[in-house]
Amino acid sequence: MRKTDIILCLLLATLAAAGFFYRQNKSPGQTITVSTGGRIIRQQPLDKLPQTINIPTECGVITISKTAGGVKVISAPCPDKLCQKQGAITNSGSSIICMPCRTVITLTDTGHEYDAILN
Repeated sequence: MRKTDIILCLLLATLAAAGFFYRQNKSPGQTITVSTGGRIIRQQPLDKLPQTINIPTECGVITISKTAGGVKVISAPCPDKLCQKQGAITNSGSSIICMPCRTVITLTDTGHEYDAILN
Protein backbone atom coordinates (compact mmCIF):
# COMPACT_ATOMS: atom_id res chain seq x y z
CA MET A 1 0.00 0.00 0.00
CA ARG A 2 1.11 3.48 -0.74
CA LYS A 3 1.08 6.32 1.74
CA THR A 4 -1.95 7.93 0.05
CA ASP A 5 -3.93 4.67 0.32
CA ILE A 6 -3.33 4.54 4.07
CA ILE A 7 -4.34 8.18 4.49
CA LEU A 8 -7.50 7.59 2.44
CA CYS A 9 -8.44 4.53 4.55
CA LEU A 10 -7.90 6.45 7.80
CA LEU A 11 -9.98 9.36 6.51
CA LEU A 12 -12.86 7.07 5.50
CA ALA A 13 -12.76 5.26 8.86
CA THR A 14 -12.81 8.59 10.72
CA LEU A 15 -15.77 9.85 8.69
CA ALA A 16 -17.68 6.60 9.28
CA ALA A 17 -17.07 6.77 13.05
CA ALA A 18 -18.08 10.45 13.16
CA GLY A 19 -21.31 9.66 11.29
CA PHE A 20 -22.12 6.84 13.68
CA PHE A 21 -21.64 9.02 16.78
CA TYR A 22 -23.53 11.92 15.20
CA ARG A 23 -26.52 9.63 14.57
CA GLN A 24 -26.35 8.22 18.12
CA ASN A 25 -26.47 11.70 19.66
CA LYS A 26 -29.45 12.81 17.56
CA SER A 27 -31.94 10.70 19.53
CA PRO A 28 -35.44 12.07 19.02
CA GLY A 29 -36.50 11.32 22.60
CA GLN A 30 -38.92 8.93 24.20
CA THR A 31 -42.68 9.00 24.65
CA ILE A 32 -44.60 7.37 27.49
CA THR A 33 -47.94 5.79 26.66
CA VAL A 34 -50.31 4.72 29.44
CA SER A 35 -53.39 2.68 28.62
CA THR A 36 -56.04 1.29 30.93
CA GLY A 37 -58.69 -1.16 29.85
CA GLY A 38 -57.47 -0.97 26.25
CA ARG A 39 -57.84 2.83 26.02
CA ILE A 40 -54.89 5.23 25.84
CA ILE A 41 -55.36 7.69 28.69
CA ARG A 42 -51.99 9.47 28.55
CA GLN A 43 -49.34 9.88 25.88
CA GLN A 44 -46.61 12.49 26.16
CA PRO A 45 -42.86 12.99 25.76
CA LEU A 46 -40.85 11.69 28.69
CA ASP A 47 -38.99 14.98 29.13
CA LYS A 48 -42.32 16.84 29.58
CA LEU A 49 -43.67 14.35 32.13
CA PRO A 50 -44.11 15.63 35.71
CA GLN A 51 -42.04 13.92 38.42
CA THR A 52 -45.03 11.82 39.55
CA ILE A 53 -48.41 11.14 37.99
CA ASN A 54 -51.47 9.33 39.29
CA ILE A 55 -53.29 6.99 36.90
CA PRO A 56 -56.90 6.12 37.81
CA THR A 57 -57.68 2.46 37.04
CA GLU A 58 -60.49 -0.03 37.64
CA CYS A 59 -58.96 -1.21 40.92
CA GLY A 60 -57.57 2.09 42.27
CA VAL A 61 -54.83 4.63 41.55
CA ILE A 62 -51.38 3.67 40.21
CA THR A 63 -48.63 6.22 40.90
CA ILE A 64 -45.82 6.49 38.33
CA SER A 65 -42.53 8.25 39.00
CA LYS A 66 -40.08 9.63 36.45
CA THR A 67 -36.50 8.33 36.82
CA ALA A 68 -33.27 9.10 34.98
CA GLY A 69 -34.30 8.26 31.41
CA GLY A 70 -37.38 6.21 32.27
CA VAL A 71 -40.35 5.59 34.54
CA LYS A 72 -41.31 3.22 37.34
CA VAL A 73 -44.40 2.37 39.36
CA ILE A 74 -44.03 3.51 42.97
CA SER A 75 -47.44 2.46 44.27
CA ALA A 76 -50.24 0.24 43.00
CA PRO A 77 -53.45 -1.14 44.52
CA CYS A 78 -52.97 -4.65 43.11
CA PRO A 79 -52.36 -7.47 45.61
CA ASP A 80 -49.08 -8.90 44.23
CA LYS A 81 -47.35 -5.56 43.39
CA LEU A 82 -45.42 -7.12 40.48
CA CYS A 83 -45.56 -3.85 38.55
CA GLN A 84 -43.73 -2.14 41.42
CA LYS A 85 -41.20 -4.94 41.81
CA GLN A 86 -40.30 -4.74 38.10
CA GLY A 87 -38.43 -1.48 38.66
CA ALA A 88 -37.75 1.26 36.14
CA ILE A 89 -37.99 0.89 32.37
CA THR A 90 -35.59 2.97 30.27
CA ASN A 91 -35.35 1.26 26.87
CA SER A 92 -37.63 1.91 23.93
CA GLY A 93 -40.25 -0.80 23.59
CA SER A 94 -40.12 -1.73 27.30
CA SER A 95 -43.38 -2.01 29.21
CA ILE A 96 -44.72 -2.27 32.73
CA ILE A 97 -47.94 -4.25 32.87
CA CYS A 98 -50.35 -4.45 35.81
CA MET A 99 -52.76 -7.28 34.98
CA PRO A 100 -55.18 -6.84 37.91
CA CYS A 101 -55.65 -3.15 37.04
CA ARG A 102 -55.51 -3.77 33.26
CA THR A 103 -52.86 -1.07 32.82
CA VAL A 104 -49.92 -0.93 30.39
CA ILE A 105 -47.12 1.65 30.55
CA THR A 106 -44.86 1.68 27.48
CA LEU A 107 -41.81 3.69 26.37
CA THR A 108 -41.35 4.30 22.64
CA ASP A 109 -38.92 6.34 20.56
CA THR A 110 -40.44 9.48 19.12
CA GLY A 111 -40.30 9.56 15.35
CA HIS A 112 -39.86 5.81 14.83
CA GLU A 113 -43.29 4.63 13.79
CA TYR A 114 -42.31 1.50 11.90
CA ASP A 115 -39.93 -1.36 12.58
CA ALA A 116 -40.00 -2.42 8.92
CA ILE A 117 -41.93 -1.86 5.72
CA LEU A 118 -42.72 -4.95 3.68
CA ASN A 119 -44.13 -5.10 0.18
